[in-house]
Amino acid sequence: GLPRAARLRNLQGASALAPQRTEAVRGLQVVLVDDVMTSGASLYECARTLRAHGPAGVSALVLARTGNPDGAGSHDNDAGAQPLGRGPGA
Repeated sequence: GLPRAARLRNLQGASALAPQRTEAVRGLQVVLVDDVMTSGASLYECARTLRAHGPAGVSALVLARTGNPDGAGSHDNDAGAQPLGRGPGA
């Protein structure tokens, strides 16, 4: 598989919020649900997209997580990822 940094690059701009829903998330706490998280790139991209529309926070619920896709070290904030809950200007 691809290293996490490559996965993040591949998914950049891959998610979008339906135009009729952009106001619906403003000020809300949003929870993303993922069945299996590998690198976290999909969750990160979805959270990035949502944060652009002003929710109060974005959290993730992950049911299972695979081992480190890069083979060593920690997943925490690697490849420049930020915690999902940071909103605009945080």
